[in-house]
Amino acid sequence: MKRFRTHLSLLLATLLLTSAFASCGGGGADTEDAYSEGPREESTTARSSETEFGESTSQSAPESETKEKQSETESEEETGKNNSPLLEGEDAGQIEGAYSLANQVNAYYTDGARTGFVTENANMKLTYSTDMTAERKVSSLTDKKGNVYLYDTMDIFVKMKDGGIYYASKTANSTKVSQFAGLNIFRFGYYYYDVRIEDQNFVNEIKITDEKVLDISRLASKEGVDTKYGASGLYCRFKGNSVDPQVVFSNISFPTADYNYLVITMKSDLPATPEADCQFFIKTSAGGGYKSVSFDTVNDGEYHTYYVYLGNLTNYSGTLETLRLDFSMSYSASGGTAEIKEIKAIKADVCGAPQDLGVARVFHTYSDKLHQELQFAAAKTTEGIESVGMVTTLTADTVNKIIVKDKKGTHTSLKGADASGIEYVGFDIKGVGIFGYILPYGSKDQLTLTLEDGVYTLIQSAIPEGGVIEKSEKGTGNGNDLRMGHRLYTDNNHTFDRFLLEAEIERNPLGEHSFKVDGENSSSAAFQGYDPLRGCYVFTMAGTTFSPAYFEYPNKHFKLAFEVSGDMYDRTVYVASTTTPHGHLEGAVLMNEDGLLLPVSVQVSKNFLGDGEANLYNLDDTAYGESILPIFVNAKEKKNYTLLNLYQNWGKYPLKQLSSVQYYVPYYHLSAGVTETNCLKPWYYTSIARDHWNLPDHRAMSAPFWHTIP
Repeated sequence: MKRFRTHLSLLLATLLLTSAFASCGGGGADTEDAYSEGPREESTTARSSETEFGESTSQSAPESETKEKQSETESEEETGKNNSPLLEGEDAGQIEGAYSLANQVNAYYTDGARTGFVTENANMKLTYSTDMTAERKVSSLTDKKGNVYLYDTMDIFVKMKDGGIYYASKTANSTKVSQFAGLNIFRFGYYYYDVRIEDQNFVNEIKITDEKVLDISRLASKEGVDTKYGASGLYCRFKGNSVDPQVVFSNISFPTADYNYLVITMKSDLPATPEADCQFFIKTSAGGGYKSVSFDTVNDGEYHTYYVYLGNLTNYSGTLETLRLDFSMSYSASGGTAEIKEIKAIKADVCGAPQDLGVARVFHTYSDKLHQELQFAAAKTTEGIESVGMVTTLTADTVNKIIVKDKKGTHTSLKGADASGIEYVGFDIKGVGIFGYILPYGSKDQLTLTLEDGVYTLIQSAIPEGGVIEKSEKGTGNGNDLRMGHRLYTDNNHTFDRFLLEAEIERNPLGEHSFKVDGENSSSAAFQGYDPLRGCYVFTMAGTTFSPAYFEYPNKHFKLAFEVSGDMYDRTVYVASTTTPHGHLEGAVLMNEDGLLLPVSVQVSKNFLGDGEANLYNLDDTAYGESILPIFVNAKEKKNYTLLNLYQNWGKYPLKQLSSVQYYVPYYHLSAGVTETNCLKPWYYTSIARDHWNLPDHRAMSAPFWHTIP
């Protein structure tokens, strides 16, 4: 009977999934936006007062039909009918739970001009400002209907021992966070996106102490562009569809030790797009080929000045000899023009700011929760730091009530609470619901809350050991960097019950004793523990590469057989199984304890070693293949599953797989087994500016093979 119920559950689940995918194309809400541009965010004009940290705060249905459907929905919600289980059997909860979470996470630009970027899941929508003319921070945090929890906040700071406070939102150079300059997603799929914003520093003001102007009338070479020098500078007209338009200047002889910025003043007029990007390629007497740094441009036909910091370049020493300015394909594709008024090297006084310190912000976004991580990295060892962190403000008149948990207990006001030793804090926002931060268990960060002049100020801070953040070194896994973070919580309730439960679950993760790996039936697998900054339970296991998977053992499946035991809480346990050093994982499936394949989607992400996205925050660019999915475990319950990592075949048939690839832009990989590759870059292609390639790789079985790799 048990076996019969299991088979019946699987059959019903298969029918359920088939009908659902047929009706919605496998996508969640706003699926189309993930491939193009999302809806424009409504602006919020209200402002809070200044804080100590300098932050201010196709045709619609007939009305009768709409009301009828709304009434039916409300009726179902009241009776709980729509929450009744669709399946029966031991695997019903896992199948239904995974299906309900699949495709609930998304990310997209707010508009064709790419002035904002949205990260959203089933509960919330977070919009980050990518407008190079505005401050770069979280412009709004709302529920799915657009009701606002917070706006213009979550600014990252560094406070120096001399009293200076500097903000990532006020970065002095005009580099906009966008496709080249720092906005990226390494892993994305059914359940999880890690949205990364990496191009921010703490230089808020620049004073020029020395400069040397480049003679732009003397070109060494050019490609894909016609040029003419005149009184107003170097005029450039771009040839249509040139792959790599560029101008090159040589015989420069600038001592790198004397100049730490390049400054370019130019105007560009691109009729097809309001935004594009450029790169400086620099060659010095120290050798090692070209070193590059990117910056974005405003293309409104007006002059703009861009400050491009050179201190983060690897081996930037000796004498600067050759400078190449590359324009993106946006310039040539749009038939645009540019006029360079001046290029100069400057020695900049950054007014006490730690110019060699940068920060990456990562939104670890799951279908039903979000974790925010900050990674502080130094291009050169930075001393004299008092603290680093993030400041969040919200006006008190938007708050119904608060709850604060410190070591002494739970408080419903700041009175009696240890305002500098908070473990988690929640706010009931009028007309919306609960917003809160939850510190990971064992975190050494300090979370403080104050109320002054009608503004709540919430500061999470960390103190570097000895006031020093050491230089980020290759080969250490960025081990010198300072990392901190929290779980960002929202719901639409006006009680704290759910928030308190989730806070206790987050601060009491399942321990090693709750996970058992069946070593005899696994592929060198091991449990590594809970990653509190990322919000998932990590396993490692063996893997392979393309060539042996195709030629030697096309049906070899790498296994992780594990048991998870619940504690006193019902939990959604996100499991991430990682294989290193191989970045060639193609697909994955889940089996129950009887060895039956479950209709549960498994997200797969990977990274090929050395393909160009290494930067200050990812120096080693480590290869990996990772499968991730939610496992549902009730209180005191035990669940046994086997996760299979797949490469080439399922029996005699090649796998049909979709996975994400870590690259310098978000990147999809589709293939039949390890062959017939197609790659997609949907975020790199807009309806306004068809400025970059969308299908960068297409290889059919008839194409020539490499010598060893199919």
